[in-house]
Amino acid sequence: MGNTYPTAAEIAQVSGTKFFEGLVNLSRTDVPIFNHFATRTVTGTRFKTLALGTLPTEPTFLNLNEGYTSNKTLFTLGEMGLARIGRAIKVQLSSMRLWDSENTAVGFSYWDLQAAEAFKVALMHIEKVMIYGTSYDSKGFPGMKQLTPALITNTLTYATPTAPEDDFYVRSFINAGGTTASTASSIYAVKYGPLDATLVLGGPQGMGGFLNLEPPKDVWQSVVDPVDGVTKDDEFRISAGEGYIGLSVAGSNETTRGYAQQCIRRVGNVTNDSGKGCTEALLDYLYESFPANKKPDAFFMSQRSLRQLRASKPVATVQIQTGGTATQATVTQPLPDNHRGIPIIVSDNILNTDAIEVPA
Repeated sequence: MGNTYPTAAEIAQVSGTKFFEGLVNLSRTDVPIFNHFATRTVTGTRFKTLALGTLPTEPTFLNLNEGYTSNKTLFTLGEMGLARIGRAIKVQLSSMRLWDSENTAVGFSYWDLQAAEAFKVALMHIEKVMIYGTSYDSKGFPGMKQLTPALITNTLTYATPTAPEDDFYVRSFINAGGTTASTASSIYAVKYGPLDATLVLGGPQGMGGFLNLEPPKDVWQSVVDPVDGVTKDDEFRISAGEGYIGLSVAGSNETTRGYAQQCIRRVGNVTNDSGKGCTEALLDYLYESFPANKKPDAFFMSQRSLRQLRASKPVATVQIQTGGTATQATVTQPLPDNHRGIPIIVSDNILNTDAIEVPA
């Protein structure tokens, strides 16, 4: 299993968006969720998508000369807006020229270094909004945590497991049961696809203009000297880039929806409390919360949750025979990179300091 849909980097490579492609490749370890997430592109600042509402009724076997029955699939067409993100680069020309003259062997310029680091931080900000949504940036887009709210009507309790299929897989939040304040984390499972979950990148120029730097300009500006506080004139190189991005979830990115989504599930209140961390059994329950024909393509978790998962696995004891003397050695399980063949993506942007969520 895994992501069979294109990622942002793959789309950038095919479309020839060199700056964004290089930026994503440079930032792979900084934004692992962004880099793994299925992505599609649009031209403009809004996107349309279909969500499956109801399936047609099942056909029955027929008697000879008996006619057919007909029925239609119900789709919901949604149109949502993308959130705008942008960044400016401004460097002092004298400093840039001095650095370039003294560092010719490094293979890149001071301007390239500043641009890459500035936009890498922009991608890190996008990944945090993918997780925490408008609670992290009010001008962003709803994130995975917001779209799996800890409501009583949306909660599966792991301590007293309810079979997810009993509610036709409509509940998307699993309560791991941790209680220690400000030590909670979440684990996400996501199904990718046009009728499931995708990132949407856009803007007036589509993918070709997404976070793509404009040609830089050299300008004189009056600035306050940070050393003596006197206003002085200096020359700067300036450029900027922007893009539009959103998260499409089952044809919607609204936090209040009229139909259930079956493509993102979240385990919340994962803590270091005894029995409340990440275990193989907990991931199995998360896996089971998806319908049988719609299993996830990725798990997202923090580094702490990954260590907890390793600790939950049985430790092997190996007998070693040396010169007639038998000794035992304990073999620790390696950090897992998948569960049931589904990749585990670890990101430091998933925090271990979230508030405890009490379903209400």
